[in-house]
This record gives sequence, C-alpha cells and structure tokens, in this order.
Amino acid sequence: MGAASDYSHVLYRFWDAADSLLYVGLTCDPGSRWSAHIGDKPWWTEVAKITLEHHPDLAAVQAAEHEAIRSENPRFNRSGTSKVLGPRRQGRAKLRTDAHDIAGVIRAEISADRFVSGEALPSSPSLAKRFDASVNMIWRAMKILEAEELVQTRRGSGTTVLDRQLLHIDTVPPSGTVFLLVVTGRPDIALITTEVVTSSAEPVPPIVTDALGPDVVQVHELTYYDGRPVEQASTYRTALAASPVLKVVDRVNPRPPTPDEVALLRCPSWVPVWRHIRTSFGSEGPVEVSLRVKPSHRYEIHRTVAA
Repeated sequence: MGAASDYSHVLYRFWDAADSLLYVGLTCDPGSRWSAHIGDKPWWTEVAKITLEHHPDLAAVQAAEHEAIRSENPRFNRSGTSKVLGPRRQGRAKLRTDAHDIAGVIRAEISADRFVSGEALPSSPSLAKRFDASVNMIWRAMKILEAEELVQTRRGSGTTVLDRQLLHIDTVPPSGTVFLLVVTGRPDIALITTEVVTSSAEPVPPIVTDALGPDVVQVHELTYYDGRPVEQASTYRTALAASPVLKVVDRVNPRPPTPDEVALLRCPSWVPVWRHIRTSFGSEGPVEVSLRVKPSHRYEIHRTVAA
C-alpha cells in the first residue's frame, strides 16, 4: 500500500500563457474544484498553467490564500473574498465539509494507491471521526464514489475499492495513432462494441461546416466496452473522404456533461467529460471531422515517447 499525496489543504494558482496570475483558491479536492470552475468561470479558457502549494492545516492554507490575494493581485479574485478565520470560526468551517469534499479526499487516496483494489475502506464511524462529519454525510460520500465506479458498498461487508479497468487515451507519436482504446492490464478488443444511434440528417455543428462545408454524410455512434458506454461519436465526411488521410489534428478539452450525455453515457453529472475533436486531412484539405465525448472517470491519458 503506497503513500498518498495529501490533497486536504491545497492552495492553487491559475496562470495564463503570459504567466500572469488569473486566480487563487483553496480546496481539498483539486479535480472536483477545477471541474466546477470549468462550468462557471468564463475565463477558464485563458488558463495555461496550474501550480499547487500544499499546507499542513486549514488555518495555514487560509492564511496563504489571504496573503496571495492581497500581495499578488490575481486578475479574477474579487477584493476581500479571502478571510483568515480565527480558532472558533475554524471549527465552524469544518462543519461545512460536504459529501463531495470527503469523496474528493478518498478519491485522491485511491488514485495514489493508499487504498488498493479489493481493500476495505475504514468504517463509516472511523471516517466520520476523521472528517468531523456525520455518518449520514459519509454514506452520501460513498454513494458519490459508487456512482464513479470506484467503490462498492455491501450491507454487512462495508465498502471496498473496485478493480477499475481504465481505458487508455493513448498517444503513440511514431505511428501517429492517437486515442487508441486500450484497457489497463488486459486489453480485450472483443469486448468493444459499437451501436449506430442514428445516421439521419441532424443539424451540422458550425465547427464541422467551417471545416467541411454543409454537404456532409453523418453517422452517430455509441461505443461500449464490456457493456458500459465509453464514447459517443458523431462523424462527418465529405465526398473526398475515400482519399488517403495524410494528417490528423486532435483537440481535447474537459467540460461538464450535458443532461443528454449523462443519460446516454450513464455517467455522474458532476464528473467531467473529455470532448475530443479530430479533423482528418487529405491532399486537398479536411475530409472528415469527428466529435467524440468520453466520460473521464473511465479513462486515463497515456503518452509513450521513444528514448
């Protein structure tokens, strides 16, 4: 069982491409916090770099945030939004810990192999004491992790960590192949199935018409791995699509899922999806655009570079 990184008291900074400070914040779960920023901060597209600063306790990280906002003048922090709490107020602050905060800490510990596949998590009373929360709050946190396919709770047996088989978003520069569907540990292509959802004419997104024009053939598919939906794809082709593909350009960005994507991909509404736009080029320009949406909790990114 490996040691986990401590994500309980983190001060983070967002920087733009020119190394100007955009925003300073604190969190116990960076991934969930940043997912929230993606959905509600219009300046998120300016973020080019993120730095983390770990602190030993709540008081220390609050003091560091207050000082950073005061002295570094981040562009999007409102003046006076950070306040250092006294000892009595700090006790109250702990009571504001919610189920997503608790789930975020345990999620980070599972990712760092502090809790490994098949291992039982501490009991609900133990976790309630650790997080200064009610047993009901711990139960809600476990339900969040269950929805993310990280743990399983059985009456009388407690909560155990599941053996997750993550799909790789794999980049292989020598062959130019990007986003191969590979499963950690035991790849099994036979478990991959694809269902054509519709091939009827639907409104063509502007990003497609800008590249290919309005006259395209479109196919909409849903890909499953071992019965779980793992990708929604819409592919648009021109009459030139039969010509050899000489180059592909991939763009990937995370965002919150739409209600339709939550239903179609069977993913939690709070877990970001990867939006993957691939444009394929022939000798005369773009010949195909595919818009793919992947639930992020079922994937991890791999990059292989030859020595």
